Amino acid sequence: ACLSCEIGKYEESFKASSCTSCESGKFAASAGASTCSDCDPGKFSLGNAASCTDCSEGKYASSTGQSACSDCPKATFSSAAASVCQNCQAGKHNPLVGSATCVACNPGFFSLGAQVNCTACESGKMTSAFGADSCSECASGKFSGTAATLCNDCAIGLHAPSPNTEVCDPCPAGKYSGNTGSSECTDCSEGKYGEIAQSGSCAVCPAGSYSLAGATKCEACPAGQFSSAQSSTCSDCDTGKYSEEAAAVC
Repeated sequence: ACLSCEIGKYEESFKASSCTSCESGKFAASAGASTCSDCDPGKFSLGNAASCTDCSEGKYASSTGQSACSDCPKATFSSAAASVCQNCQAGKHNPLVGSATCVACNPGFFSLGAQVNCTACESGKMTSAFGADSCSECASGKFSGTAATLCNDCAIGLHAPSPNTEVCDPCPAGKYSGNTGSSECTDCSEGKYGEIAQSGSCAVCPAGSYSLAGATKCEACPAGQFSSAQSSTCSDCDTGKYSEEAAAVC
């Protein structure tokens, strides 16, 4: 009596005296097979197989009849039985081959997808979340360096008039910023002055002098005039009185 070939084998020719094992990448699921079938994409076999084995996570087989699965390249991943590897999603990256998942970007970094490494936020931008696909710009009055997880307020005496600022600018002489996080500097008021840059306040003009708004120094009252402290103008001496230059009184 003739015997059927067992599963995983096939009859290579009519009236064969023995059965032949299926080659790697093929299988025979039922007894008495006359041929072996190719494994589907996403599967493989090592030979003499009754069925094909799914590619494990992080691997793939893109065509039929594979004897082994290949590692997914960097910046990609796969689940089991994959015929193709998927690109890492936006906000994630993967520096390794053969990965089942991609890793979320750390705060201060982002990715647009399919990246081996995440990209650092540029100066003037930030992100505080894991898995960011973009960075947020720092508002006016704030600044940041690269890979920032937050925007910092400009210090007193400094300002940032535009968003996306890496370094805050000092207020020029004659102006000041008295609070942190300033987007603009304020002119010293009348009767005050700002002699140096990067000031948080303005100084009061002494008696015998005056200043207009935004002054970098006080002007002395001329002879025949006087002023009290923090004056914007000098006053004439009354009839019958006199004064020398820079007088507080007549």
